[in-house]
Amino acid sequence: MLRSIIRPSTCVRCLINRIQYNSTNKSKSETDPSAVFIRKDVQDLLTNITGFDLSRIFRQRTNKSLDRIVYKYLTDKQLKEEQDKTIERGQAKLQMPPILSEAKENVEVLEKDEMLSGFSSSKHLFIDISLGIPIRNRLIVARDVDGTLRTATLDEKRRMRQIYFPISGRELVMPKMFEEEYLEKILERGDYEFILDRACTQFEPDDEEYIR
Repeated sequence: MLRSIIRPSTCVRCLINRIQYNSTNKSKSETDPSAVFIRKDVQDLLTNITGFDLSRIFRQRTNKSLDRIVYKYLTDKQLKEEQDKTIERGQAKLQMPPILSEAKENVEVLEKDEMLSGFSSSKHLFIDISLGIPIRNRLIVARDVDGTLRTATLDEKRRMRQIYFPISGRELVMPKMFEEEYLEKILERGDYEFILDRACTQFEPDDEEYIR
């Protein structure tokens, strides 16, 4: 639902589906959309559809606080460097969230130690906090009250990642604005940009709440 709020996002999904259909005989459920999304020809096409207008990219946002304006005296060389940096920032801002398949639960039991059964009234979660490991690749396991050691569920992973490696603006509990009754009211006001910004902050691209 969130990816189909406004037309550009809908076009991206339709584009991915069409390319999948033309490039393979497999059904939609058997094809990973991320493999199509990262293709250079697809990225080039999406860039052309989006356009590159710096005045629109860096326009004043009504839901953002105003930063103090800074004036600088620059040489021609320094001005060119600043312009190049602005173009790089603009390209980064235009990068679309990846189109991914919905993440599926894949809990694996690693061990069951009956001697630990009843040791605690609460389950314990553990996360690898070693340096240099991408956050989505970190091992997260849980020890249940019955002594079972298993890999974490999707919800447990999401919470542990946010606790140990917090993302600014993301909450542990899904904001009520994404519940149907509240979401419909926001849509009626036409605050599509606000919803999409908030969704990209709150959810991972393969989260079921983001994809629905």
